Amino acid sequence: MSTRRGKSALYKHEFGSEEEHNGLLDVLLSLPCMVVVSGYWSSLYMARLQGWRSISFNAQTRSGKVAREFLWMNYPEPTALHDYRYLGSNFREREKINRQKKRWCMRLKKMSSLQRYALLSSIAELNDGAASP
Repeated sequence: MSTRRGKSALYKHEFGSEEEHNGLLDVLLSLPCMVVVSGYWSSLYMARLQGWRSISFNAQTRSGKVAREFLWMNYPEPTALHDYRYLGSNFREREKINRQKKRWCMRLKKMSSLQRYALLSSIAELNDGAASP
């Protein structure tokens, strides 16, 4: 509750004490799977989840105000996306990338299949080289 602007309960089940949060963190730290935790900045979470990857971003609260939200993750940043439609950090960047993809597709359609295979082979070689130390 100490990390919130408003101090009233919002959920049916609330964690109001540091002991409850420590209990949750004990469980999360023991899990043998990928875990992500979302919340506001907390010295307890920063200390207990040290070594976890974290990011922060502005989010809108229920009252419509902007608050800094944090995500703590026990897994490394992915090297490949599962859905490339959302590539880019904002609308303009995604729009630019989508226009670029369309131009590439138009050029690829004009290539012979041998040229496309040669291009794919070059990309694979480039990716294999980037993965090696």
